[in-house]
Amino acid sequence: MQRLVTGMVAAGFVLVACSLAAAQSQGDLQAKVESLEKQVALLQAKSATGGGDTTKVEERRIAREMTTDAAKYADDFKIVWNDGVWFKSGDKFALHVGGRMLMDWWWMEAHRLERGKPAGTYAEYGQTDAFDDELAPGTVRPDFLSGEAMRSIRLSAEGTLYKYVDFKVEGDFGMGGIAGLKDVYMELTQLPIVGNVRVGNFKEPFGLEASADDTNTTFMERSSGTFAFAPGYNPGIMLHNWVLDGRMTWAVGLFRKEELGFGLGQNFVSTGARIYSDPGYSLTMRLTGLPWYEAKGERLAHVGIAYSYRKANESADGSTYNAYYAGFPEALSQYPLIDAWVDHARNVNLFGAEAAVVYGPFSAQSEFIGNYIDRKGPSDWDGQGANSVCFGSWYIQAGYFLTGEHREYDQKTGSFGRVRPLKNFREDNGWGAVEVAARYSYLDLDDETTYANGDGVISRSNGELNCVTLGVNWYLNPNVRVMANYINACPDRIDAGGMLSIFMMRFQFDF
Repeated sequence: MQRLVTGMVAAGFVLVACSLAAAQSQGDLQAKVESLEKQVALLQAKSATGGGDTTKVEERRIAREMTTDAAKYADDFKIVWNDGVWFKSGDKFALHVGGRMLMDWWWMEAHRLERGKPAGTYAEYGQTDAFDDELAPGTVRPDFLSGEAMRSIRLSAEGTLYKYVDFKVEGDFGMGGIAGLKDVYMELTQLPIVGNVRVGNFKEPFGLEASADDTNTTFMERSSGTFAFAPGYNPGIMLHNWVLDGRMTWAVGLFRKEELGFGLGQNFVSTGARIYSDPGYSLTMRLTGLPWYEAKGERLAHVGIAYSYRKANESADGSTYNAYYAGFPEALSQYPLIDAWVDHARNVNLFGAEAAVVYGPFSAQSEFIGNYIDRKGPSDWDGQGANSVCFGSWYIQAGYFLTGEHREYDQKTGSFGRVRPLKNFREDNGWGAVEVAARYSYLDLDDETTYANGDGVISRSNGELNCVTLGVNWYLNPNVRVMANYINACPDRIDAGGMLSIFMMRFQFDF
């Protein structure tokens, strides 16, 4: 009987040793194995010589020791599911390898938008680009045809190294197969006073809609104003933190690269607003607060402000400063419905104000972005005057969960996150979560300023864009969603008016 117990203890030792192998260093593990081997050998020797009660006492002691070790190290190494597979070892190490796929299908119908380029394109100012190709009357632009595309295909790796250093590497392979970097950074966390320091390539902290991940936005595309003005991914360094038990967040960063808006890849003619040049810096900051927060975010009110100063860059010969802005129809399109070319721009100042409310299944949010462009004056522009230019945008949206869920709020980032159905699709006879939503947006790229040059007077009235978007979201589970949007986009520009009707669907998953 004693030999049977001894054998069971020895087998338990082997199992404990295996579990320890995943959590302990090689040196500590080897020492532990040698110690337990000696104790088991001594136990077997005493059992062979009839050690009696002493042997039973030692058996119980070794069993207690192995039980304690198992309890101590059982949680050190884990493979867990947290909206993706995570490998964790205590609170010091974590690794998540994931990805996403967003596939879009769309059907477009253009009404009196068959004419050539919009008003403010490069050709009007002596430049050349893909917009210069005029089309015969009645010809439908190829950009306005129905189709499908992989909106985004991303692979990513993120995690924690030695508790106080986070990292993320993410690449996007969608939109024609052209690869591009998204989040690629390292971050020092839990620092005194400053909180967290991030260095690398990542989103600049500006706006509520822009801060949300692509997989968590209410509509398939962000509003036209956010796309045109809000900064996207750029290399830089940022300080950020959440304070007052998550009731307030702040972020400030210095970035290198003067690209504004959410670029869709180099195969697109324009990627939102851009100041063309090589060197240059921008300073961007955001502050958010939760004056009302109840029931773990089921009821809340969010407010925030943002500012970005973006210095224009000189061309190679130091003679020109240019900024270009484009208004897209809040759908997948290479062709902007309105645009504006602002030359001799000295710098750009962006101002943002945001607000949102969640009351159970109902939610609403709104944002305003003002864009002030300071242009070079008479003293440094061949004696010709140049007025500053002001553009702006705003939107308001509302949504309601027919199945009773509510929008999830991330207190660390001051933005909305992943929606979790009360019952996942086909689990406990569940159908997932269903949300209906509507948005109205307005983008103003209309400026009446004129100036004279050798060719005469050029008008800068480039138009306004009004968009109405209706959406239905079906969340099968936290990682899978089907979306349907109807967009009615109405540009008002000097060379043509009209309307664009679009129906789009998206099939997405992420892990």
